[in-house]
Amino acid sequence: MLSLLFASLVTAFPLDIGWESRWGDLEVSATGVVAPLPGDSWEAFTVPGWASRAHRDGRTTLWLRTRLPADLPSRQTLHLESVVGHFEVFVGERRVFQFPAGEGVNGTGMHGTPWHFVELPDDAAGQWLSLRVRSQYPVSGFQGTPRLGQRDALLLEMVERDLPRFILGALMLLVGVLGLFLIRGEARALMLGLVPWAFAGGTYTLFYTQLKQLVVPLTGALWFFLWAVSVAVLAMSWLRFLSAAMSTPSPWLRRALRLQEWLGGGYVAVAIVGWGLLEFAPSTERVAVLGFFGVGMVVRGSMLLTSTFSLVLLVRLALGKGVADDVPRAKILLGGVGVLAFAMWLNVLAAMGVAPQSRGAWVPLGLLAMTLALAVLVTRAWSQMRERAIASEVQLLARAKEKEAMLRDLHDGIGSVTTNIRLLAELGRKDAARGARALATIAELSAEGLAELRAFTQTLDDAQVTWPVLVSELRRYGGQLIEAHGKTFELDARVASDAPAPNGVVTLALLRVFREALTNVVKHAQANAVGVVVTADAKQVVLVLRDDGAGGGSGGGVDTGRGVKNMRARAEELGGSLVVTAEPSRQLTVSLPL
Repeated sequence: MLSLLFASLVTAFPLDIGWESRWGDLEVSATGVVAPLPGDSWEAFTVPGWASRAHRDGRTTLWLRTRLPADLPSRQTLHLESVVGHFEVFVGERRVFQFPAGEGVNGTGMHGTPWHFVELPDDAAGQWLSLRVRSQYPVSGFQGTPRLGQRDALLLEMVERDLPRFILGALMLLVGVLGLFLIRGEARALMLGLVPWAFAGGTYTLFYTQLKQLVVPLTGALWFFLWAVSVAVLAMSWLRFLSAAMSTPSPWLRRALRLQEWLGGGYVAVAIVGWGLLEFAPSTERVAVLGFFGVGMVVRGSMLLTSTFSLVLLVRLALGKGVADDVPRAKILLGGVGVLAFAMWLNVLAAMGVAPQSRGAWVPLGLLAMTLALAVLVTRAWSQMRERAIASEVQLLARAKEKEAMLRDLHDGIGSVTTNIRLLAELGRKDAARGARALATIAELSAEGLAELRAFTQTLDDAQVTWPVLVSELRRYGGQLIEAHGKTFELDARVASDAPAPNGVVTLALLRVFREALTNVVKHAQANAVGVVVTADAKQVVLVLRDDGAGGGSGGGVDTGRGVKNMRARAEELGGSLVVTAEPSRQLTVSLPL
């Protein structure tokens, strides 16, 4: 800790000016001594970046050099973030470092692009610093800027520079890990897009840090392979998520997903085959490298087309040209896709050697923006699913109470009817003189029981409990009962468009009150006409029954007898009310909440 604290006071500086490059090899002895560097055929070289391919002419060896400062202190360390290819480092005419160790530019195999610390000799001041790089890759040069300084200072600077990106990558991996426990329910399709996206985005971001080799000490080759896989998975998982997020995914989106799955799978297959060829068949290096580069560029190109297509699609949806539910989702995704598409364009141009190599500086931010956008949509889906589950649970509890009340009513209604029928049958069997009267009463009770059973069975089926069905049943029963006694019957229904469908308990209560009230009118009122008005809105249903009779009781028939008390108790049990008035006309009004 003390050495790091002291090192933080020592300035590390970039070695980013005065670089030159030339294609073609120079003679190096077996002991690592290079002949004096020629003064011709050198071109200006920009760090970081790729060497010009104008004079490559099929050659695979590139020399890079710059003059070290004349006042360079002793015990300096050179920090190379990444060199594309196998390379050797020379100070003056002496070789001081080679990668892979013991092989140098003649080495073969898949070694990735790790970072390096190179200890410079004490007499390095003012001498040429040269790199001899060998690569079959179409582009060759530096990723990142070489830096000079004390080793501890360089290490601390590397940590400070890479820490934000490393944290971003770790956060995306954490999102992926957490998502593994949430792949279920209605959000399953979205999670199958988010989880691989988060893992691929985190791996891609960590690859472009140097801290990865300190925290997760995998080989450079393995990190490089994981990077290749992440590139393939990103496009596939994004299209899969987008297809699941949209209410009606377009056929073009499905085709793009299938195409990307084939390309991504091919890219990973080429990476595996290329890795095996480089490790076990070095003579095929050029074929393996060029195949990997070619397929990789096709995958990147398809990703650019995919991102552009996604932007166009999301803009259209955000402007309302589609399903209304997709508008807020499209707006959320647009921000992440825009940042990522811009970063991807820079990254692809850099891979082609057109733009400077940025080490993915913008891509991690774009990936994080996309990951957050996807996570927000998944969170919204989970919230909506939870709300629906809560509503369903409340509905099931209410339905259970409703069924319990209906069963109690069935017992009280049908049970009392059948009991009376049984008692009358026993009476008729014992007393023949009273048998005829008992049979007539049994017939009335049977009709009443059938009506009760009909009403009950209708309320059991949720699909049948609708306002048209309920109004039709009221009109049918009222017409049959009233008109059979030579009276007129009229029913007017006024149901608002926002009125919810009546549940079973309300339907059964309304039918029973209606039948009881009509029975009282028939028995006790000398009425010639009966009118009924049913009004339903978003909050309640109101049934008003009027007659023009003059029967017994203050209500002229509708409130006569014990039935009114039962009807009022039934309405109040459901939170409603029942009122009987005699002026200006005799009427019964029952209100039940919906």
